[in-house]
Amino acid sequence: MSKRFFIIFTFFFFCIVTSYAQQIIFNLKFCEWPDGCLTYESSGHYSPNHEHRNDTVFVRNLINEFTNYIKQFNAVSIEQQRSGMVSDYVYQIDKSYLYSLGITRIGSDVTVLEPTENYTMYNYNIYKISRGSGSNGGYSGSSISSSSLSYSPSNSNYILIGYNYSFGMPFGFTIGCHSFYTSWNLNISAYSDGVTSGDGPPDGLTGETTDNGLEFTVGYLFKLKEGVLRLPIGIGMSLTDECQYYHDSAGNEGWYVGDGNLENREFIFEAGLQLILFRFLYIASTYRLIGFSKNGFTIGAGFIF
Repeated sequence: MSKRFFIIFTFFFFCIVTSYAQQIIFNLKFCEWPDGCLTYESSGHYSPNHEHRNDTVFVRNLINEFTNYIKQFNAVSIEQQRSGMVSDYVYQIDKSYLYSLGITRIGSDVTVLEPTENYTMYNYNIYKISRGSGSNGGYSGSSISSSSLSYSPSNSNYILIGYNYSFGMPFGFTIGCHSFYTSWNLNISAYSDGVTSGDGPPDGLTGETTDNGLEFTVGYLFKLKEGVLRLPIGIGMSLTDECQYYHDSAGNEGWYVGDGNLENREFIFEAGLQLILFRFLYIASTYRLIGFSKNGFTIGAGFIF
């Protein structure tokens, strides 16, 4: 048992260290159009209904937040870092010049639904970098590329809530915020049918058993591919009773639960994958090791806000 625990603890610690070795603190993508409008991320200048879009106020607030982060973290630009300036935080601003073809409806009359336009797409990033063996002041930040990571303010402080199923524990939910999460599962089927407790089991045990009680885990969602894939790793406890079904000679039947206390208290370790769909939905599955002797899987789905 101690060897398994050591391996799991080492793996958990390694994931935490590697996750924090190089983080992206802030990313903002927006487009600037010829009329001065700003649109968030890669949104077009017009909605699907061909209505004019303008996210200027929202984007300006995020640009101010970006500037405040630079001051707060005393961040330096990529160019400054490469020239020898040392900081734990590096920022980078990229821009691309693009072209929108527009949409024209041709019928009895030619109607321009969306004009052709040149526009500029900006990408603002702030990174926290790790100390390494590089020549730039002992930092490895020169390897940072804005194309290798993507993080959006729309999900930097996300909240998730969803359903979680664990074998034998059909009632469950998961909630999370800021990459931390907790999952709870419950099975009270025997309790809802009524249970018998006492010092000894009744006559007529049929051999049918069920675990009633709860399982819970708390953990962290490590980013594998931002906005697409995360790695949930968590620890927790299983608190259950083994209920035994009986049918005695007098015609009485039900569940026997021992002395009525939650007798089985076991450690849980879980790890899995969480896939994000359409920016606001997720599906997830984890492998659970329970008490270093039992194992199983969970599946879940829900919403991200």
